[in-house]
Amino acid sequence: MQNSMITTSSATVGGLTKAFVLGFSQPAITFPQVMEVSIYAAISATIGYTIKLVFDLIKSKVLKSRIKNTETKAETGNESTNEKNF
Repeated sequence: MQNSMITTSSATVGGLTKAFVLGFSQPAITFPQVMEVSIYAAISATIGYTIKLVFDLIKSKVLKSRIKNTETKAETGNESTNEKNF
């Protein structure tokens, strides 16, 4: 939840910065411009959060794969050790 709040606030700051850089001044901002900035912020937050989720998914799959490989190697090592002991 904290990451989505950071992403949303970051996107909002980015959207407002975009509005001011393009020459909109405080008294001249109209409702359509505010809506444009809000939509820009929402899209940026959505994309950022989606990318975060994709990276989290990839990370968990890689970790599961590494754990599985480690367990498989350990089992293989135990089997060969057990065969030598008998």
